[in-house]
Amino acid sequence: MKVILVRHELAGDRKQFAQKYGKKDSLRSLTKNGIQRLENTVQVLVRLEPEVDVIYSSPLVRAKQTAEIIQTAYKTVDLKASKLLSPEVPPPRVIDFLHSISNENAILVGHEPQLGALLSWLTLKTTTHFLDFKKGAFCALEIETVQAGSAKVLWYLPPKKALALY
Repeated sequence: MKVILVRHELAGDRKQFAQKYGKKDSLRSLTKNGIQRLENTVQVLVRLEPEVDVIYSSPLVRAKQTAEIIQTAYKTVDLKASKLLSPEVPPPRVIDFLHSISNENAILVGHEPQLGALLSWLTLKTTTHFLDFKKGAFCALEIETVQAGSAKVLWYLPPKKALALY
């Protein structure tokens, strides 16, 4: 199975959002710059990984918006929300989720620190981050057996590099 981890794009400032609107962080949305950047970088993602079966997203607004833009680029791919991609969920629980979708090539849209910990768990069986997972970055993994330490990183593409390839 192939999994592409995607960190949500640029979102409004957490503190300003709370002060200005008095709403939960889960409702914070992407900025105009984040939307525009992703509309460009996702074209590179589609060229690199044209075969995707499904997109799973954290239920938080900024991740859902990121996933919706990605879905638009892939056109016929289903988009599903999963609470297991919420920021506080530990990597072993996400691996249980991956078992249930092991026949699919999937995009998982989420947050830090979860994505960095998940990447480390899937590749090295540790939650110590070895990669600075930038907002709007893509990371493709090949997973032959869904278990900790079994994945191989195929490529990592931060948004600035993706924009250069656009």
